[in-house]
Amino acid sequence: MNFSINKKRISFSVLTVLIILCNFSVYRVNAFGPLPQYMGWATLFDFLIVIPLLAYLFIFRRQSALKYLPLVILAGYWLAEIIVPARNSPDAQWLTSLILGMEGIWIAAELFFLVPKLVKTTIAFRKDSGRTCHFQHDFREALSRQFKLTRKMECLLTECALFRYAFFSWTKRVRRSSAHHFSYHKKTSAVAFRLMLIHALLIESVGFHYLLMHWSHTAAILLLALNLYTLLYLVADIQVIRTCPILLDDYELILQSGLAQGLRVQFSNIQSIEHFRGPEHLSKEEQRRTFDALPQEFSKEKPAFEMKLKTPETARLLYGFTKRVDTLHVSVDENNLFFERVKEKLEMLT
Repeated sequence: MNFSINKKRISFSVLTVLIILCNFSVYRVNAFGPLPQYMGWATLFDFLIVIPLLAYLFIFRRQSALKYLPLVILAGYWLAEIIVPARNSPDAQWLTSLILGMEGIWIAAELFFLVPKLVKTTIAFRKDSGRTCHFQHDFREALSRQFKLTRKMECLLTECALFRYAFFSWTKRVRRSSAHHFSYHKKTSAVAFRLMLIHALLIESVGFHYLLMHWSHTAAILLLALNLYTLLYLVADIQVIRTCPILLDDYELILQSGLAQGLRVQFSNIQSIEHFRGPEHLSKEEQRRTFDALPQEFSKEKPAFEMKLKTPETARLLYGFTKRVDTLHVSVDENNLFFERVKEKLEMLT
């Protein structure tokens, strides 16, 4: 099924590129000689009729995907305006008004259906946000009630979490370790490691930006934007580590190892918890199947505990990526209390 979908997308991409190249060549290659005035209308036909029709046949056959067809028409009109020279451009002001009007109606219809869902999502998130104190878990759960969690939605969730923790989490009270919340950073150098990276990034940004400005302003601006995004990520990662402890709920264990990965495990799916006695370095296969809840720091430390799962669970990574794990590696600031609490939870189920 995936092969069939990819084949259709490749076919659409190839045909679209051929149409664009053919129209571009007609206006840029002198071998074709003087072009008739109606050539501009032919290009508009290709970009406003042919390409959207190909998009419908190869990609947007599902009814739920038809809403993206107006975007294809708008992109086609924009490309036609760029490719067609002014001397061959048709005098069709009414067409511009028509397309802009159609896009306006499309945006209004999208907002009409989207805004009520966003309001319901916000209400649900505010209602449940105090239960786990983990923004990503709570917001994902609220979104799943109103939207299908596609890769695009997961990317949006990652960006929301990044900006929330980078800008709006500084007044959030840091929870102290208790019988239900366990911090995992106070006895590590995780925060210091990220502060060091921020310091190095700031120095590198100034130096490279100055050098690149003498070569390419565009490259300098792009590198500066990338460095700023990386800086925001590191700040948000620090805040997640500080404000999102490991949570022992009534029925599940919630792990959030920085901004990069998170996992929710029902206690009924935990087979055992033992003190870690394995090797310092895991094999690639073991790394692929293990959720390492220890934040990255200057040197890799051994985890305090290893949990085995009865059935594999799905760990959530950045931008919608996932991995299946059947082993958890965990260390907290209060190791003895954490071990006792998890053991109590497992004994209650037996």
